[in-house]
Amino acid sequence: MTPDYGVTVAGMLLFGHEPARWLPDGGAVFKRYLEAPREDGHAARPAVEQAFDGPLIQVIDALWDAIQAQLPPAPPDSGGYALDAVREALINAMVHRDYRLRGERVEVRLYPDRLEVRSPGGLPGFLSVPHLLDGRLSRNPHLTW
Repeated sequence: MTPDYGVTVAGMLLFGHEPARWLPDGGAVFKRYLEAPREDGHAARPAVEQAFDGPLIQVIDALWDAIQAQLPPAPPDSGGYALDAVREALINAMVHRDYRLRGERVEVRLYPDRLEVRSPGGLPGFLSVPHLLDGRLSRNPHLTW
């Protein structure tokens, strides 16, 4: 909360009863495709599509469960997906997204050959890839904390 008892975006996302009421695009979408996208970049309709809303922790957990349920079993010694890295990517996408943007949600797409995690908003204007390698920055420090 703010010093004058106002609700912050971080407070609403973490502890709000219905965050989607105030931040309608603050949730996430999971899509599983049975085919890779065509060369023109378009994909067939998803075989599975689920939207998740609610407090941030619940969204991350529900998204994580949906991904795990849809990941094909990895053959022994295939490498498969590093599940800790996938979960970290989900958390980063939700925590570091630009919540000022409307009309976009965090989107996870599972194709037969890859997993994509898309988070709305690019790097802040002053930040470049070398900056990321040199230090830490959080677009939403209260969520990160």
